[in-house]
Formats: sequence, structure tokens, C-alpha cells
Amino acid sequence: MKRLLLLAVVCALALPAQAQLFHRYSFDDGVLDSIGGAHGTLEGGATVSGGALNLGGGGAHASLPGGVIQINTYDALTLELWLTSSPLNTSFTMAAVLGRTYNASAGEPDWAGYQYIMVQPTRDDDVARVAITRNRFEEESGINRAPEINDGVEHYIAVTVNSTDLAFYLDGSLVATAPLGENTLDKLSNDLAYLGRSVYQFDPYFVGSINEFRIWGNALSADQIAAQFDAGPNVVVPEPSAAALLGLSLLGLAFRRRA
Repeated sequence: MKRLLLLAVVCALALPAQAQLFHRYSFDDGVLDSIGGAHGTLEGGATVSGGALNLGGGGAHASLPGGVIQINTYDALTLELWLTSSPLNTSFTMAAVLGRTYNASAGEPDWAGYQYIMVQPTRDDDVARVAITRNRFEEESGINRAPEINDGVEHYIAVTVNSTDLAFYLDGSLVATAPLGENTLDKLSNDLAYLGRSVYQFDPYFVGSINEFRIWGNALSADQIAAQFDAGPNVVVPEPSAAALLGLSLLGLAFRRRA
């Protein structure tokens, strides 16, 4: 019995972090969240077809329920996107952002975004950028990658946040990490969550498509991110391993015998 219990525990510990996938948008039928029920809406002429969110600029975006996602309650985070960015993107576009825009009653300038985490495929300075801030851009913890992403080819972007660091992955490989400092997840706003639109009021809308968007409640490892990229947008990995499933079965058997 002791050996059976030991084997069961060892095998069960092989269970991967898959259970912490909180939200998944595959765009097979509108902006439906197949995991967490945080369903979004199409805005400004955005469409869904062929398993992708299609964004033609000019106001087209998807709006997700930030108050349901509650990004500032996460202890750690991974954002994943498979996107195709058009050469028409040459300025400050955001493919994904969770945060808020200005508060006029607080005297904040009407062009600014605040308390956000964002994925920015293009900028006026010809780089791609991911960033997180407790306030606005002056306080950002961010990572730049040159050149900007606007080649019309599908790319995989992952952004992870743990208790100390921000990390940026492109096509399965680490670009860089940056220390968070005071820009921790609990400082973010739950007001807004957008795909294809910025929380800065005068930034252009993203032009292109998003094939998949996921929000995890943990910071995936480099190996897990490489595996996600290799699997592509239609598969979530890691799946439960044979060892993990065996462990669960053995635990059940052990407890039945004890009973």
C-alpha cells in the first residue's frame, strides 16, 4: 500500500500547468471564451471568419469584459496571441491591452492610457513592444524588439509576468526580460480589455487578424512556450500526461483500498 501511494503521488505531481488556462478565444463563433465564459463583442466593423478575428482598422476591434477577467487579481500571467500584422501598421498599434483610459474628472489628459499591460506590434520608433505600468507610459516596465511586426505573416507572441519580471517571447523564443519594479499585476485596472484597439485615445487601430488569444493564470516556462508555438494556435499544450493520468487513477485506487 505504501508503494502504491508513493507511486500515485509521484505520478500526480506530473500534472502540468494546463489547468490554469483561464480564458481562450479561438474565434470559431464570434468572440466566445471557451474556458472562462468572459465573452466579448465585435465593435466597429470587426468580423470573425475562418477561425480568426479580422480587423481592418477604422475603429474595428473586439471588446472583452475586463471586469469579468479581473486582471489585477492574478498572481502571475501569460498572454498568448497568434496574429498577422499588416504592413499598414506603422504607428502605435496595440493588438491586445488590458487596463484603462484617462479619467477626465481626475484631470488626466484625454490622450493617455493608464494601469495596463499591452502588446504593441508596431510603434513610431519601428520596434515591437510589450509593457506593463501601474500608471502610464513614463512608469512602464517594457521590452522592445526590432524590427516592428508588420510583415503580413502570422507570428506567435507570448508575454509572461511573475512576481518580479516581465518576459517577451516571439515565435517561441525569448526576446528579453525586464524587472517589474512597482509595476505588479495588482496595480492594473479592470476597466477595459481590447483586441485591436489602444487605451490611448488617438492611437490608430490595429490592422490584421488574430487567430487565437489566451490568458493564463500562471507564467508559462520557456519550454512550455516553445511547445505552444510548435503546436500552433488550435492546440493547447501541455495536455495531461500519461503519468499524470496514471497518478490520478492510482490515487483513486489507493483511497478506495484504504476505505
